[in-house]
Amino acid sequence: MTHFTPFTQNFLDSILLSIDSKDPVVVNAWLDTLLDVIELLPIEVLGKEVLEIAVSKAADSQPTFSRLGSCRLIGKLGMRLEQQVIQDELIPVTQNLSQDAEWTIRASMCAQLASIIKGLTKNGECTDAKNPVRVVLSVLFELGDDEVEAVRLVVVETASTILQYLDEESVRTLMVPWLQRLCEHASKVEDKTLPLLAQHWARISRTIQSRLREDEKGWFVEYFYTLASLGSAHQTIKDKTNMPDVVAQTDAGSKLEIYAEVRHACAVNSAAMVPFIGAEAFSQRISSIRALAADPYFVVRRAVAANILDLCRQLHPYSSVIHSLLNQLLIDPCPDVTFALVPQIGAVIENLARLPLTHQSPFVSEAVVLETFEAVLRCEEQVMNSSSWRIQADILSQLAAFPLCLPCHAVHDLLIPRLWHRIDTVRPLPCRVSAAQTLMLCVRSERRRQERSNLCTEILTRLASAKSCHHRMLFLRVCPILFDLLSRKFIRQHFFLPIIRLAGDKVANVRLRFATLLPKLHISLRGLDVETEKRLIVELDSAVRWLVESEKDRDVKNELSSFFRWIEEQEAQNQTAEVAKRLQEEEEADKRKETEEESVNRDPVVTDTSNTSTKTTDNSARPNFFSKDEPDSTTPVQSPPQATAPDEDAPMEWE
Repeated sequence: MTHFTPFTQNFLDSILLSIDSKDPVVVNAWLDTLLDVIELLPIEVLGKEVLEIAVSKAADSQPTFSRLGSCRLIGKLGMRLEQQVIQDELIPVTQNLSQDAEWTIRASMCAQLASIIKGLTKNGECTDAKNPVRVVLSVLFELGDDEVEAVRLVVVETASTILQYLDEESVRTLMVPWLQRLCEHASKVEDKTLPLLAQHWARISRTIQSRLREDEKGWFVEYFYTLASLGSAHQTIKDKTNMPDVVAQTDAGSKLEIYAEVRHACAVNSAAMVPFIGAEAFSQRISSIRALAADPYFVVRRAVAANILDLCRQLHPYSSVIHSLLNQLLIDPCPDVTFALVPQIGAVIENLARLPLTHQSPFVSEAVVLETFEAVLRCEEQVMNSSSWRIQADILSQLAAFPLCLPCHAVHDLLIPRLWHRIDTVRPLPCRVSAAQTLMLCVRSERRRQERSNLCTEILTRLASAKSCHHRMLFLRVCPILFDLLSRKFIRQHFFLPIIRLAGDKVANVRLRFATLLPKLHISLRGLDVETEKRLIVELDSAVRWLVESEKDRDVKNELSSFFRWIEEQEAQNQTAEVAKRLQEEEEADKRKETEEESVNRDPVVTDTSNTSTKTTDNSARPNFFSKDEPDSTTPVQSPPQATAPDEDAPMEWE
């Protein structure tokens, strides 16, 4: 208490005197100050001086702004004062203010009821304050019948907040019956409390889930589906009688907007309702969500698209029902819906493809996979015609989900040509990087030995050895992806020497990008067969030596210095147990990659690919490629030396 004495003596009296001003602006400013320091004041000061101010300003003779300030003070004091003081002093004032003639006072007091109940129950931990809590709830119930819509809106907000602080008996005997009456009244008058109820329905339902009987839970579930279908075409035809055109158009105004807001709130909360309803039960009534995905209002469809990944995860292992919903949204003509869907396509595809055997994936059928992929390609066409390069780069990244679930011939005939087309024609660099990253994943996912070899050759020909310095830079930008995806042995067999040759590129930016790859190249030499692969060590050593002796660009020299420091740090750290453990884990991961690649290489060359319908390889260790970020150009990575074909572009790398 002595800690607060100087403040109480020097400042609190001035604040309390200033609150008595007749100027509303001055009063509100000092009231905000008092509210900020209430949590720092001792209980004794609050119970004497501040409580007195709150009670006096709640009198009917006080102006409106004073009574509004009293409501805010009561809410703050309700969380600090003792239970008996709240019951004797605050609750009577609360009852009086909740019956004020001004609706703004009633709404402000209603907003503070949650704070009072929180203080009475000590954040829901104390259950011996049933009587005062019931009195406060009676105030809330009375305000729920208020004639002013704005007050009833605050009632809904408050009700959704206080449920977590109430004991089981209060919820069962008081709140649940009242909530049912409130919802029935809102459905009858169809005012703005209906969208607000829909917005908070998942929160309300899940808060009281453990305290509901089966019949009560069924009512809450059915009410959600009623809200989700509110204003649908068949319901409108059934409920609306034939009326003159002018009257029908007038009625359609505000009512249709309210219906759309309700359906939008249901779409936003659909994933949050799955734990309450149950994944299996929700999947059986997925038609309600499909109806929302076909809603005439694009904001409703956009909400479904934005929540489709959460729905897919919450419905696991019954998420196969999401497949038809995904196909439906992929062909939506509205750009806003497409833009909301694009960032989630890859993750949804992966979730559907990895369903357990007991809940068969929809991608077991080749026709189904191709149907979805064609819909994604149409969606990609729509996105590439837009003006947003960010969403264009994102859709090209999302295509990375398909190489592991598409048939081999579809990857070769549909996906890879599309990626090459984007690499060659799209101007924004992030889009070309995304397309190239997805192309690198195709190398990892190709299940036919000859096609994988051909793809590696094509990448080296069209990118690593391209005449355009921009294509060579693009290849080096995505090389870190190759090092992450492929085993060291595969890198050494197919990409090591072509990367090394870029150390002699005549464009300084290409050499700089190569220099950043040197640590990766150095790591890829671990575990090599010295007798058969000694040439690789010699080539890397020659490339680095050549750069050290002949390089004139300052940035490249700095990067080489960083590489040498990295070498020294690696040699110094090799003695620690932690580093040894990390190296062992990296070695085991590389062994797994090599085993997978060898299992593919032992397979005979596939001539008839029509029966390869789905992925069978284990892709649990697959990196996440569904990020919008460009590969970090500062990450230590390596590259090789030697000049390439004559460059037909400007020597400056503008990307």
